[in-house]
Amino acid sequence: MIPLAGAALSEGIGYHILNMSYNETLLRLTTLSDLSPPQEEDTRWAPSATVLYRCSVNVSLNPIFYPLSHLFQEGTPSNLYTVVITGMILPTREHDVKETTIAKAVSGELWRNIPYLLIVAFIIETLLEGIFSRIRVRLRRDSPDGWSPK
Repeated sequence: MIPLAGAALSEGIGYHILNMSYNETLLRLTTLSDLSPPQEEDTRWAPSATVLYRCSVNVSLNPIFYPLSHLFQEGTPSNLYTVVITGMILPTREHDVKETTIAKAVSGELWRNIPYLLIVAFIIETLLEGIFSRIRVRLRRDSPDGWSPK
């Protein structure tokens, strides 16, 4: 089950990104001149920013891993992720915001398809068990000294 879910969540195997848009908007910037001098040893006295991050994504799901989504006409889900972050001025969070947007779009459909993935995993496990039991029987039968693997 876990390898199937991992494949379903990997880009290129489980889904393809059709299009993505991303933008950052600076809502407020607090500079040192805007702040009053620190009282004693205030470590929070530093420039900060309030930034609005918006990311929108459309993905196409692989029908092998997401058949129930395609059955319910949700084979190309989209997601809009918006977050407002206030804090010290840091490098852009573009990668984090994009990854979160994709994960929210795909993981919602993964949960819908869990019953299907469980059935496929059970069938694969049953087939592998049958193959290994036949190999075990053949090894016992062909063993010249009566040795049998356990």
